[in-house]
Amino acid sequence: MAVLELAMLSPMAKLCLQSTIRHGGLVVGARGYTGRQAEAGEAFTAAPVWQLMALGLVRCAPGNDRLLEATDRGIELNDCGVVEIKNPPEGLGLTDAEADQGEATP
Repeated sequence: MAVLELAMLSPMAKLCLQSTIRHGGLVVGARGYTGRQAEAGEAFTAAPVWQLMALGLVRCAPGNDRLLEATDRGIELNDCGVVEIKNPPEGLGLTDAEADQGEATP
C-alpha cells in the first residue's frame, strides 16, 4: 500500500484539488476547468486535472462527464494531508507505507 502526502502534489494540482472541493466540483469549458460555483476564478489546464484523476482524487460525476468532483480520498488528502492508496499508478513517486516501516518482526 502506498502513501500519498499533499506535499507530493504539484502546487497547481493542490490548488486544483482545493478548488474542486470548495466550489462543489469543476466544470470543463472554453477556458479550461473552472470551479462549478465560481463565477470568475482560476481556470485549470488538463495537466493538474489528469494528475488528480490518475491518483483517484477527482472523478467525472455520474451522468455528467463535463463535471469533475472530489472523491472521498481527495477530501481526506485535503483535510488530513496524507492518504493511503491501495493500487497506485506506477511512476508517480509514491512511498510504500510497508517499506517505510522496516522489517516486520514475528
